[in-house]
Amino acid sequence: MDEEGVKLWIENVWNKRHGELHKENSLLVWDRFSPHSTKDIKKCLNHLNTKQAVIPGGLTSILQPLDVRINKPFQENVRAEWNKWMVEGDKSYTKGGNILTPPLDALCEFVVKSRDAIRVEVITKSFKKCGISNKMDGEEDDTLWRCSDGEDSNNEHKDEASDSELDHYDDLHLSASHELDFEGF
Repeated sequence: MDEEGVKLWIENVWNKRHGELHKENSLLVWDRFSPHSTKDIKKCLNHLNTKQAVIPGGLTSILQPLDVRINKPFQENVRAEWNKWMVEGDKSYTKGGNILTPPLDALCEFVVKSRDAIRVEVITKSFKKCGISNKMDGEEDDTLWRCSDGEDSNNEHKDEASDSELDHYDDLHLSASHELDFEGF
């Protein structure tokens, strides 16, 4: 991604988020990726009443809400959807007999289901654990220190694959006759 990509993201995602709180100040927390900090990007965000908080290098795993509690269960959920598709889904094959990548609509469905499986409470606590809160009175400032790393995992929502499903998946995905035209995960 470059500066133009960041501008497109601001225009098509950030600018169209729920609530459209453009009249009030908003906070955008992101990493120290150079296109995030250009003059044009800062000007664009300022126009949208958005303040930037840049996470210093090496602290993403502590200060980025997605990394703290959301990415891992989301990725596990996507992987579970992929595995389910590999075992049960309608697949197309190459001339060599290898499975083609799922259609785009199936991949989008994996993402939507995986996103929906993350509970709102987990997202809220992830922000609080990173010290990001709507409470301006300081009431939640120590949440960073109170939350344990293991709480609120989404494992209860994750489907457990049976041994036979995993064996079938291994046969499909880890075949010794693996061809180069498989464009899977």
